[in-house]
Amino acid sequence: MILLVIEIVIIALLLLMLATIVIGERRARKRSRPKARVDAYWQGAERRKFFRFRRSLDAVYRIEKSPHIRTYCRTADISEGGLRLVIDAKLTPGDIVDLLMEVPGTDAQTEVEGKVVWCDESPEQDDLSGKRLFQVGLQFCRMTGRSAKIVGEYIRSISA
Repeated sequence: MILLVIEIVIIALLLLMLATIVIGERRARKRSRPKARVDAYWQGAERRKFFRFRRSLDAVYRIEKSPHIRTYCRTADISEGGLRLVIDAKLTPGDIVDLLMEVPGTDAQTEVEGKVVWCDESPEQDDLSGKRLFQVGLQFCRMTGRSAKIVGEYIRSISA
């Protein structure tokens, strides 16, 4: 009977040692597993498809749902895929905006159509007239071949 108790105690000790070894191996494997570098992605220099260039261009915009109202604005930056406007109206994502821009080096205004991707209140609290300002991210939707050529040439000229 004493031999049976001793065997059970020894088996229990061996199982305890085996469990300790298995748990230690799992912890070591978990520590050695590489982690994703999410912070580097979110805090990286540029995540966009196209690099944006900070350029302030004068423009006139009109929202497709109220075509009779044209408002002056300016761009904050521009890329091959879109631009950021500083305006005095809050737009909703999905709105379509017609934009007439004065691109340096051209004699006529360039017309583009963009879709509102985002709209946030601008860190510039208000303009000279006291109105609140908003920054609007536009993705280019449609533009004529002439306009696409002008915008493309302008972006290539400032990227060189």
